[in-house]
Formats: sequence, structure tokens, C-alpha cells
Amino acid sequence: MPLAPANQSQLVRSSQKDEYYRTSLRNNANEAFQTLAGSKRWLDWRREIELLSDLAYYGLTTFSGYQTLGEEYVNIVQVDPTKRQIPSWARRGLFVLCHAYFPYLLGKVLVCLENELEGGQESRSGVGRRQAASGLWSLESWLRRWMVRAVGLLSVPQRKACLPAVFVLQQSLTLLHRLHVALFYISGSFYHLSKRAAGISYVAQQLQTETESQAGVEALQKPQSPAYTELKIQSFPLHPLPGGEATLHIHSLWTPVLLGVHHRVVQHQGRVPAVSGEVPAS
Repeated sequence: MPLAPANQSQLVRSSQKDEYYRTSLRNNANEAFQTLAGSKRWLDWRREIELLSDLAYYGLTTFSGYQTLGEEYVNIVQVDPTKRQIPSWARRGLFVLCHAYFPYLLGKVLVCLENELEGGQESRSGVGRRQAASGLWSLESWLRRWMVRAVGLLSVPQRKACLPAVFVLQQSLTLLHRLHVALFYISGSFYHLSKRAAGISYVAQQLQTETESQAGVEALQKPQSPAYTELKIQSFPLHPLPGGEATLHIHSLWTPVLLGVHHRVVQHQGRVPAVSGEVPAS
């Protein structure tokens, strides 16, 4: 099967599909934890639960050497810079860390640093209460202790000078992400900074050539006679049902069936009357 570099639309659709399933996994994990541990503990550990959900999603797919649900949806495969091999476990692990863990860690560090620079001694009591509530195993409590020691070495003028620098750094990260997305739409190479850092790109499996695709479009545009349509329907396998009838198993009917807005297409055998709501075959 021929391979070609994945285009921009495939990368965007894959990312959107992965984000959908990641959000669904996060919501289910948050709901389960809130039900078991209560709302108070859930508020303290909400970010950690989302982190574990993301690590579980990419750990079971990318790090394990499998396609994500988004990649499988658009039929693309990860490759290393040589475009001939799948990424090594080291590259896949680096991508998972950069994509899921580093944003969480960087956000925690910047928030703790900003709160410590702004609050100083006035917010120490509130910080102590939050640390006691979150427990000794919370990453935020360890980071805040380290920030207290580091900021304690600075004078008051130095703290006031570092506070705008933290704000500029936060805005620079957002601007960097937007510039990278703009660069993606220009070059079409990497949609995520984490994949650029790990050197992971994509190739797409071409299931049909351009000529075959155009022929399929032209065939769809041509009107079809009722006799030809009836012949196509009768060519599908019929599965017998209790009562002497046989259902018509057609892939195009699966979506209406799942939505619950379908009428079963059946072919009756013998003299069994049609059931209400069915469309008997002629």
C-alpha cells in the first residue's frame, strides 16, 4: 500500500478526534473520583486526575506502539525523521512527557511562583491550609515549599521585578503556541510542539488513487435506475429472523440504526404478513 505524508486536514481531524476521546476519559475519571472521594478531595486533585487520564490515554496508545483513536480515524501512522520506521520507544516516551506532563508541571511552577511573589508573608497561612488539605503527597505542596525557599532569598525590590517577568513568560508561552499553529498551516509538518520536539511525523495510507477517487465521485453523481437500485439491494445477504422473515444487512443502514430513526427493510418469506413499521420487499 503506497504511503504519502499526511496532509493538514488529516492531522487536524486526528487531533480533534483525540481531544474528544481525551475529554471523555477525563470526564469519566473526574465523575468516578468525585463519586468515590467526594467533591472536596476532587477539587484538590482535579488537575492530577486529568494528568493521569492523559498519561493513560497516550500510554496505552502511542507509547505502547499503537495508533491513537484519532490516527486510526484518518488512517495515518507515526514515523521517525527517516520516514521509514515507526518512532522508537524513547521518542514516543518523550512525546508523551512533552504533550501531557510538561504543560502540567510548567503550569504548576508558574502558578506557585506567581502566588508566592504576589502574596509573600500575607498568604502563608492560606497556603498552609491548602497544603494540609491536599496532603503531603501533592505536587503543589512540594513545589510551594521549594518556591518559598527560593523566593525567600530575594529582596522585596527583586520580587517586584520578577513578578512582571512571570506574567511575560506566561503570555510568551501562549504566543509561542499560536505561532507554531500558524507555522503548521504554512508548512503542514508538525501540528503539536511535542511532536516537533520528539521528531515524530505522519504518513497516510493511500487507499485509492486520484483517478479511482474521481471515478467514484462521477459514479455518485450519475442517476441510477430503480431496477439497478433494486438489483443492488437484492445482492446483499439476508439473515433469517424468527417468524419467517429475513433482514437486510447493509452497511449504509448502520448509522440510522444506531440513531434509532430507522425502519427495518425486510424480505418476507412465505405468507407471513408484514409487521407495522416495516417496509416489505416487493
